[in-house]
Amino acid sequence: MGALVRPRTERSGAAGGDNGDRASASGRADDDPVVVPVSAAECGSGAENGTGADSGSVTVEAAVGLTAIVLVLAMCLAGIGCLITALRVTDAAGQAARLAARGDSAGARAAVTALAPAGSVLTLRSDGDTLTARVVAGPLGGLLPGIHVAALAVSAIEEGADVGAGGP
Repeated sequence: MGALVRPRTERSGAAGGDNGDRASASGRADDDPVVVPVSAAECGSGAENGTGADSGSVTVEAAVGLTAIVLVLAMCLAGIGCLITALRVTDAAGQAARLAARGDSAGARAAVTALAPAGSVLTLRSDGDTLTARVVAGPLGGLLPGIHVAALAVSAIEEGADVGAGGP
């Protein structure tokens, strides 16, 4: 139960008497404010004190808000994971293309195993005097189905290098 403070109005004339600093019969000065108890029903809808029909709406709004924040955070982390995978795959493809262009296709596969994420696939293809290495990987260890990150690297085949033995 709350309290509402209502100031007293001054009385003038014969009915009012002298409103000096003298106390009334109740022991308080006549110009002191009057405190009137107020019930919760008189305060309005009750939303302020949790007794209204919409008293749980803040809880629902907080739950929806937190869910949205978690989803946005998860999408941001997935995007960062894709970027990291793209960097690793690009490095692996470049290294594999350089090694395979020298004739070391086994070293190219070892480089992809060491540099790229687990489960990455290396494809080597020679076109005349160039060699193309393509590395494909699933970001976040395959936790994002349907998304594949790929990188291509092209290197000139060195003279005397046997690149035909490695194959795709």
